[in-house]
Amino acid sequence: MLKYISKYSLICLIAGLIFSCSEEEIPAEKPFFQMEIGSALSFKAPGGTQFLNVKTNTVFTVASTAAWCTPEIVGKGENNLKITVAENTDPVERNAVITISSEGYDSYKIDVVQGFVPPKPPAPEGTDERIIDLIPDLYYAFHNSANLAAPAVGTADMEFSIPASVVATDAPREGRRAVTITKDNHVKVKSPSPNGAKTYTMLFDVRVPTLLSEPKEQWYALLQTNERNSDDGDLFIKFNGTVGVSQYTNPVIEPTKWYRIVVVVDVQNGASVCKYYINGEFAFANGSSSIPSRMGLNETFWLFTDEDGEEDTLDCSAFALWTDTMLTDDEIAAIGAP
Repeated sequence: MLKYISKYSLICLIAGLIFSCSEEEIPAEKPFFQMEIGSALSFKAPGGTQFLNVKTNTVFTVASTAAWCTPEIVGKGENNLKITVAENTDPVERNAVITISSEGYDSYKIDVVQGFVPPKPPAPEGTDERIIDLIPDLYYAFHNSANLAAPAVGTADMEFSIPASVVATDAPREGRRAVTITKDNHVKVKSPSPNGAKTYTMLFDVRVPTLLSEPKEQWYALLQTNERNSDDGDLFIKFNGTVGVSQYTNPVIEPTKWYRIVVVVDVQNGASVCKYYINGEFAFANGSSSIPSRMGLNETFWLFTDEDGEEDTLDCSAFALWTDTMLTDDEIAAIGAP
């Protein structure tokens, strides 16, 4: 009987201990409120969102000194403070301060800095803003009457083999200029890239006076990539009004009318891209097997020139080059016709 009483007493003792422990208060977690503060939050002009990590088990509040900078508490875990900054349309940098507070603690202050887009400088008189807006590496607009070879964008003047034969003529739009480049005037251009270019976009605003097949076929050379001009040119307007080399567009060019011809090329690392656009519209993709070997640009190249005379007098109001850049269909459509 004593044995059973002892077991009963032990059970009661354990139960009492458990009960007494459950009656004791569990210590509350110690309050904390802290942040890792680094340099100011930086945003570019378009704005955006960044997150901060407020480490706390207390209630906290946030406030901003500027309406364009909006803080928002988004939960209790990491990255629980969302900072959203609106686009900055003013041409100056702007600043805000975010204050993060919790009662009984020192507040944290976060500086916010947002950049701006510098105002676009005015396009030189006589140039096409649509071209300049796409930031070409080289752009000749023949806008400088004192020096028709001077570029509107870029540094290297065109080199005309017969400068006196380059004369100003009427341009496709009021306020612009154009030049007449006579047959046999070899026009040399230095590439903006010292190693040339295997990927590029090239633009010509041109007008041809006639398109004749009799008594002799009439060709207009636009591009010669061979630095010595010792082989066939690489972009032509053919006597029947087609554009290309080896393969040609459907007839699109008519005499006495201005056209904007754009060619987009990529012959880098085995690529073979050569696309033609007329007045902003896609015209043709040249699939000739000769494209990779003939369309890359060297340190210098030629315009309006061919090694055996497949060239003739034409008018030009613009030439532009984007190296290492393939303009998109939408961008080419935006610059449209001359």
